[in-house]
Amino acid sequence: MLTKMSEDGLDYDAVLEDAQERGYAERNPAADVEGHDARRKIAILSSLAFGKYVDYEDVYTEGITKITSADFAYAKVLGSRIKLFGTSKKKEDGSISAMVCPVMITNEHPLFAVNDVMNAILVRGESMGDLMFYGAGAGKLPTASAVVADVVNAARNPKITEIAPYEPGKMTVSDHLKSTHSYFVRVKGSDANAVAESFKAKQIVDAGIADEFGLITAEWAENEFDALCENYPVVSVIRLAKIRMIMDHKNKDHAERTEDVLFCIIVAGIIIFVGGLGILHVLDLEWIAQGAPCFIYSLTGWLLPRLRRYTSSKGASLWQAV
Repeated sequence: MLTKMSEDGLDYDAVLEDAQERGYAERNPAADVEGHDARRKIAILSSLAFGKYVDYEDVYTEGITKITSADFAYAKVLGSRIKLFGTSKKKEDGSISAMVCPVMITNEHPLFAVNDVMNAILVRGESMGDLMFYGAGAGKLPTASAVVADVVNAARNPKITEIAPYEPGKMTVSDHLKSTHSYFVRVKGSDANAVAESFKAKQIVDAGIADEFGLITAEWAENEFDALCENYPVVSVIRLAKIRMIMDHKNKDHAERTEDVLFCIIVAGIIIFVGGLGILHVLDLEWIAQGAPCFIYSLTGWLLPRLRRYTSSKGASLWQAV
């Protein structure tokens, strides 16, 4: 819907009606346009990624019903697009920061090209870097295919009662008012410079709309920004996507240390394995030597997922574009 509004300059109501006729939106569209569907998805993904149950009701959510053609006019001037994002990030204290809301992204963002009925998930691990999964997320055939696949999987594996093992209890979702963002904000009036100074704006944006202007602000905590907006005739607010494609130094150092540990484990394992085979040959225990590779293969299959979970659990993040 947002793609259609952006490319064709149509208002929300017209795009919604077209999406319903094509079968992309429900007759009662609240789950889609209010962000409830994305909220449930990001809660499920967070539970799978971080190994602990995340209640979707704890995820702060905003929909796209307040986005207008004027917002897209500003986005075009900025060379950006507006998309509905679900985000989740593991914090150092063990909680997660999770949110669903419209965001403005630039063409440097890997999710910039996700348009129309396509969905994408961007996963970032501290050591593995960025992984992106992309595919159709709406329509009769993709939906039917996903449902049938789940039914077949359940029929083939009737004894499997859980997708992944969870730690007991519920994951703590931090208060969104304490999170920080940069914002695009539209303000009524003409005194752009004075307002820009209050918002610590990085850029003043003119989209040719009478009696208003746009600002790209510095980073603000949500509660501080909300209080500031009460002092001005703010028309709309859209968060800016905060994704760095290159790990910061702290994460990079941790990743390098992790890689060193894994390298030492692998080298030590090879030395022990080769040395052990030599001893077995000397002792003329060929039957053990022949079975050793199978044992090592099984041990590796057990060990690698646990190492992978350790190396990617800290600082991991999810971004879902819908």
